Amino acid sequence: MARHSETGQTADVVRPDGRHVITEAGRTRARGARRLTAKTRLDLLVGGLVLLIYVAAQIAFLQGPHPFDPAKYFKTAVDFPHVPADLWTLRIGLIAPVRLAVLVFGPSEAALYAVPFATGLALAAAVYWTALLLFEDRVVAAAAALVTVLNTNYLLNSSHIFPDTTATAVFTAGFLCLLLGAKRSPEQVEGWAPTVFTVAAGVLFGWAYLTREFSPLLFPAALAAVVMLRYPLRRVAILAGAAVLTFCLEPLYGLARYGDPLVHAEQLLGRGDRTTSPGRVGRVEHIVGQLNNPLDTILVFPRLLLSWSSGWAFLLLIAIFVVALGWVRDRRLWLLAPWFLSFWIFMAVLGLGTLPSGRWILNITNIRYWSPIFPPLVMGAFGGLALLVQRFMPTWRGIRLTPVVAAIVAALVLVPGFVEYSSCAGKDVWRNDPGGRWKELRAWFGTGEAEAYDIVWSDGKTQRLVPAFTSTTFGHLLWDGKVEKFKRSSKLVPAADVRRSLILIHKDRFQWEVPEAQKRLDGLRREWAPVFISHDGRMILLAHEPVTTSEPADSGQTWWILTKRKAGVLGSCGLSPYEPGG
Repeated sequence: MARHSETGQTADVVRPDGRHVITEAGRTRARGARRLTAKTRLDLLVGGLVLLIYVAAQIAFLQGPHPFDPAKYFKTAVDFPHVPADLWTLRIGLIAPVRLAVLVFGPSEAALYAVPFATGLALAAAVYWTALLLFEDRVVAAAAALVTVLNTNYLLNSSHIFPDTTATAVFTAGFLCLLLGAKRSPEQVEGWAPTVFTVAAGVLFGWAYLTREFSPLLFPAALAAVVMLRYPLRRVAILAGAAVLTFCLEPLYGLARYGDPLVHAEQLLGRGDRTTSPGRVGRVEHIVGQLNNPLDTILVFPRLLLSWSSGWAFLLLIAIFVVALGWVRDRRLWLLAPWFLSFWIFMAVLGLGTLPSGRWILNITNIRYWSPIFPPLVMGAFGGLALLVQRFMPTWRGIRLTPVVAAIVAALVLVPGFVEYSSCAGKDVWRNDPGGRWKELRAWFGTGEAEAYDIVWSDGKTQRLVPAFTSTTFGHLLWDGKVEKFKRSSKLVPAADVRRSLILIHKDRFQWEVPEAQKRLDGLRREWAPVFISHDGRMILLAHEPVTTSEPADSGQTWWILTKRKAGVLGSCGLSPYEPGG
């Protein structure tokens, strides 16, 4: 008796005694299964190599801590759940993983960098597997993944906790799940896997909103993919249901924590009524004044790319993608095109609008807000490149040449970018602090001298980062004291606390955060002296009449003199050309 496969092909024969005799058809299918296994293993190997390269490069290019928004998210995670409701603390899709990192590593440097590293790994993996599913070439997929997570625009923000980069990684993973949910082999029968991938996609799309409230700008791209992938209505309903249920975590959290399910919506709608400082108003007016018509806003993205000398390479990628869309007209490219084009159009439209207060709806001149456009651009460019090569060489030579061309183009993008990024990093022109001074401070907290003090006072921005450097890198506590913000009074530190207190002066921020900053430092000189000064003189730890100080006798340092941080040249090193002075 012959046993047949679902395709009607004889797979094996059952003898009268019940023993199976494998036929040639059965052997062919077994060899095919082994080949599939070998192929999958090689896919996984290349994907793992991509992740290892990313980790190595990220460690090599790691920036020091960022004292503004990323430090705010970190401090929120450390203080959770005792945090006020504002636009930052209510981004629960971002706060949740940062809080998890704090629970695992404690309030440490590892916790500060855990989510940025995880974001890069997730984005690299999602781009690699998406490109591999679409274009079936490991080198093309690997090149797309590496260019996405190692280009200068991503590296500029990849060391820090930002909702834009994390939401991009989450949405890209959701897009991958859409593809996996639609994937069919000739013999595949509808089962549980498509439904699981559909639910996962919905959850990820919903989580992208919880991470960054502007993520719905990407939902039309997901809808276009659903239509092009011919999802049945039942699974479209499952996708939408999973996304809505995930979104509902926001009002549930608002109700449970603040007694108001609409607290985040109220914060968003109230942005236009908030007062801002005269300096910020002037900056907004300067930038908005350069965005007068649709052509101005459409050109923002290429102008930001060209704020790096190596930015021409990304213009080349845009050209390749557009040419391939028009010439090859491959359905796989058109899966990515709505994501790329619709996001660009949405950003251009948003750039023309302002809130009643005169503030922008979204500062489209910040390259970080363009993060979601990079995955479809890079995948479309490398996929289009592969299709163009094979269109001009429709033989085995074209297939063999494709990986070589992809590798060359990836090198053209990455190598000049690495050189330029390394040069810019040494100039200290970005908003982050150099990591060296913070590591020096941590070393001081590990000394016996620190045990004489139990509280550190600093400005509101700097004090957010201190907990990450009173422990070792992975969370072993070095100093068990409190960190407080300067008091809004004539005395920075309450008189009753001076003997056990330290004052942390960070010159880059003290002069902006503390009124009459220079006068305050002149006054501190009478009774306070440094116990620690960073090698660059920008960070000083003061104690009240200490027995010993760490200030070198022959250094000539005048720690009480405030000097401004040297500004970078706008329009270079990734600095926006739209900022005042550019």
